[in-house]
Amino acid sequence: MVIRALPLVKNFDRDIVYLICGEGKDRPRLGKIVGDCQVKDNNLFVGVVTEDQKVLFFDVCDIFIQPSRRAGSRVEGFGITFLEAAIRRKPIIAGNHGGVPEAVWDETTGLLVNPTNPKEIAGAIIKLLKDEAAATKLGERARERCLQEFNGTMVAEKFIRLLEK
Repeated sequence: MVIRALPLVKNFDRDIVYLICGEGKDRPRLGKIVGDCQVKDNNLFVGVVTEDQKVLFFDVCDIFIQPSRRAGSRVEGFGITFLEAAIRRKPIIAGNHGGVPEAVWDETTGLLVNPTNPKEIAGAIIKLLKDEAAATKLGERARERCLQEFNGTMVAEKFIRLLEK
């Protein structure tokens, strides 16, 4: 859906580049969508990324986008990659679906979008590109929340309380 949103974003920023990390059976299908949407120059398929490389990609990106959506009976759970982006101070655009709203708080630590609506995804991207201060604030809040609520001590305390019940 992000690829389908890029033609709209290009009207605002012709130089935008969407890095797609990972490899899988959908790669040929995604390549076809890139061609159909005429955004070949705006997409970079990175392939398999190691844990060390993942940090580098978080550091170079301006926005972390993962509009997960239901795939048959599969539903996105909490989404640990949102926390990985948050700890690196990245504003997040995520699909308002499954357990994602527990990881990304709309308008507080990121933006939640309809994950099947390219126009809404494009609007969120443009909003963050237009307002760098707001994007920075989302990234800072995301990191603060991550440090406060998902540090080892807090997670252990929550786990112990759960076990006690």
